[in-house]
Amino acid sequence: MELSSVILLISRFGELFSQCCNDIKAYERLITSIGGVVGRSSQDEEYRFKLASSRKLWETLQKSLNCVEQPSINDDKLCFFYVRSIRALILLMRNLSVSNQEIPQTLLLQNSVIRSVLLGASVKCEKVSVSLYTLSLEFLHNITKESVIFDENEIDSLMCYLKYPLQNLNEMNQEILLTYALLFLNLTASDDFLYHFVRHCACCTILCDILVEQIAQKHSSLFHHLHQGPTVDEKFEISTMDAVILRLFANLSSNESFGRLVTRIEERNTAQLINVLRLVQLAITSKESWNNATLTGVLSWCFPCFQKTGQLVKEYFALNFENNQTAEILHDKLSITLDIIASLSHYDHVQEFLLSYDGLEELISLLKSLQENLIRVNIHKNVDGSVKSTNITTSSGEKVTDQSLLNMRYDRSSKKILPTNFPECKSLIIEILSMLTHKRTNVQDKIRQLHGLELVLSNCVIDDNDPFIKERSIVCIKFLLQDNKENQDFVAKLEAKKPVQDEIISEAGFEIKIGDTGSVSLKAKERIE
Repeated sequence: MELSSVILLISRFGELFSQCCNDIKAYERLITSIGGVVGRSSQDEEYRFKLASSRKLWETLQKSLNCVEQPSINDDKLCFFYVRSIRALILLMRNLSVSNQEIPQTLLLQNSVIRSVLLGASVKCEKVSVSLYTLSLEFLHNITKESVIFDENEIDSLMCYLKYPLQNLNEMNQEILLTYALLFLNLTASDDFLYHFVRHCACCTILCDILVEQIAQKHSSLFHHLHQGPTVDEKFEISTMDAVILRLFANLSSNESFGRLVTRIEERNTAQLINVLRLVQLAITSKESWNNATLTGVLSWCFPCFQKTGQLVKEYFALNFENNQTAEILHDKLSITLDIIASLSHYDHVQEFLLSYDGLEELISLLKSLQENLIRVNIHKNVDGSVKSTNITTSSGEKVTDQSLLNMRYDRSSKKILPTNFPECKSLIIEILSMLTHKRTNVQDKIRQLHGLELVLSNCVIDDNDPFIKERSIVCIKFLLQDNKENQDFVAKLEAKKPVQDEIISEAGFEIKIGDTGSVSLKAKERIE
C-alpha cells in the first residue's frame, strides 16, 4: 500500500473513533486493512523508512488517536474491537519508531499515545489492554532512546500511565517489565522529567511499589546479591534487567532532585527507603566513571544524609540505651552513605566538597564516638571455617564482661555481629580519611589537631567488626606521617608515653629512632632498590 493510501486508511480510524461507531464490522475491516501495512513495515526496512519519514503520516496518526474518547459501550465484543483498533495504530507506530524518533517526539505524539492507552485501558478488555500498554511502552522506549522531549503539562497523565502495572500485576511478566524499566531509564536522562517526577504525589508509588518491589525484588538478582553480601572478588553476574536497574538508579541518585525523593520516601516508609538506598549504593559503587556534575548531584543528598545520621548515631550512644530496631536503621543509613562516599572519595571533586563542608570534622567526631562505644570482636576459626573461639574487648583492649551488652552486640548462636555494633563503619571512615589526607599537609595537621591521629593509630588492629580496618589504618597512618614532621614527632612522643606497635610504624614506612639523649623520633625507612 502506497503512502497516500496508508494516510487515508489511518484517517478512517479517526473517523470511527470520533463517531463512537457501533459497527463491529467497520472496525474489523480497518484492522484487517492496516494489518498488511503493519506486517510489511516490520519486515521491509525501506518501506518502513519511507512511511516513518512522512511527517503527514505521523500527524494523521496523532489526529486519529486524539479522536479516541472514553467509550460508552456496553457490548463486550464491541469494546474488544474498539481497543484493538487503538492497538493497531500503536503497533504501526511502534514499528515506524524504529526508523524515526525525531518526528513523533517533535509532535509530542507521546502525549496522544499515553492518553489513548489510558482511555483504552479503562475498557474491560484486560488482555487486549495489557497488549496495548506493552506496545505503547515499546513505542515510547524507541522514541526516547536518544533524547527526551518532556511536556510538563502532561505530567499527571504520564504518572498515571507509569502506575498502570499495579492494576494488572498478574499480567506483568519479565518482558513487559523490562521494557517498562528501559523506558523509565530513558526518562531519567531528562532533568526536567526528574524535577517534576519527584514533586508528584505518585512518585513514591512508582519508585517503591513498582520499580523496587515489583521489578528489582521479583525480576532481578540485585537484592539476592545484597542479601548474600560481597563475594571474595566483589564481582557477580548481572542480567539485562540488573544492568538497566543499576543504570536507572545511578541516574536518579546523581540528580539534584533526588534528595527531595529520599525525604518523601522516608516519610512514607523507612523500610522502603532502606531498599531504595541499597539499590542506589549498589548502582553508585559499581559505576566506574563520574563527572563533577553527577558527583555533586550524589553528594547533594548523600552528604547531608550522612551528617544527619552521624549526629543521630552520636545521640543514640549518648542515651546509653541499646535498641535493635533503632540501631539497625541507623546502621543501614550510615553504612550505605559512608560506602557511597568512600567509593567516590578518590575523586578530587569529592575530596574538595567534603573539606569545604566540614566533612573532616564530621568524620573524626563520628569516629571518636564509635571508638568509645563499639566493642572489638576477634573470631578465631578452625581450618574448616567453624568458630573456634571468640575474644570480645573494648576499644582499649579490656575484656567485655557485661553480658547484656554482649547479647545486644553479638549473636552467640549464629556467631554474627549485630547492627547494634555498627559493623564496617569505622573502617569506611578511615578509608575516606586516607583519601582526604594524601599529600595534603593542611589535612594532616587538622587531623592531628582534632585528635584523629590517635584514633587511627588505635585501629591498627584486627577487628572482625571492621574487616580490613588494620590495613586501612596503616595506609592512613602512612599518609598522615608522610613529609609531616609535626605528625612524626607526635607519634614518636606517643611511643615514649605508651607503646605504639613497632610493626605498625614499620608497615607505614617509618622506623623509631632513639637519640643519644633518649629522645624518640621517627625516620622514614630507606628504600632498598
